[in-house]
Amino acid sequence: MTTKIKVGMIYCGSISEFRHASECRANQNSEIAGSYDPQLERADKLVKNRGGTAARDFAEITQNHAIDAISDYATNKMHRGILPSRKGLVGKKPGHNMASAHREGKLMEWTSHDIAKMIDHSLLRPELTTDDIGKGCEISKRFDVAAVCCAPSDVALVKGFLQGSAVKIAAVVGFPHGYNLTTTKVFEAEQAIRDGAQELDMVLHIGRLRSRDFDYVKADVAAVVKAAHRQKVIVKVILENCYLTDELKETACRLCEEAGADFVKTSTGFAKGGATLEDLRLMRQSVSARVQVKAAGGVRDLAMALKVREAGATRFGATQTEGIMQEAQRAAGAGSATARVNSK
Repeated sequence: MTTKIKVGMIYCGSISEFRHASECRANQNSEIAGSYDPQLERADKLVKNRGGTAARDFAEITQNHAIDAISDYATNKMHRGILPSRKGLVGKKPGHNMASAHREGKLMEWTSHDIAKMIDHSLLRPELTTDDIGKGCEISKRFDVAAVCCAPSDVALVKGFLQGSAVKIAAVVGFPHGYNLTTTKVFEAEQAIRDGAQELDMVLHIGRLRSRDFDYVKADVAAVVKAAHRQKVIVKVILENCYLTDELKETACRLCEEAGADFVKTSTGFAKGGATLEDLRLMRQSVSARVQVKAAGGVRDLAMALKVREAGATRFGATQTEGIMQEAQRAAGAGSATARVNSK
């Protein structure tokens, strides 16, 4: 028997109720699981008329793992919170045939460019030559990835290679072990920003986290965040999950959010373990919609890229960027690749 697609309704106006909700209810392959509207009485009305549960915050829809897809008529302001959830998006524009999307089992159509903009191309191996870095930047420019992630000493070099492109420069801080002094991390961050870094991937102090010295961990992250945000530079904080219990992963996510971090990230890619789907889901649940999630370590093909996206990641680190993008372009065919519901 085919599992029904559970749809969350965002913004419950007349189009949502009389077009999308009606089509959803009429289709045997889908059902309304929940609804949210800033005017709470509209969500209550839709639930009363069409079924499901009324949410009191849109995160109850976007971060609910029981919901497979979102019918989204939210304002642009709300989109900033909705999009990081990476659930399937259906019914975005008037005239979109929601029932057809459900019937075909579609959750969302990804363009190859969407995949590219999830990639932080990693140029962090210690043996890389300047020629290797140049080649990596050329790959990044060709596919227009989100960023190149490099060592602090290579930021100026990468800036030169990426000149004229939209690819951002992400520098690592306190990498790979995170046990540098906070003052050292701040200096490293500030120098990288002066050299051209637009994003920072910092490692928190893993040992202090495992020692449950949470005040130290939070202050360490906050100091780097403060220096970065002053220059409008975003900060991704690496937890190195392979050394942590689930409880400490959740705690680390909370501390990072309280410290102002923009992303939480699974791993450096240089420890004994990398990103797992279970960890990504846990991290996504442990932070608000304001904070995004990055996967690192183990994303080597398109299939895994789509899985980490489904699990809630909006970025992932990769050394196999060329292969992933070639695969994405082949899968896209005319320009889009489709993720489908697993009907079991």
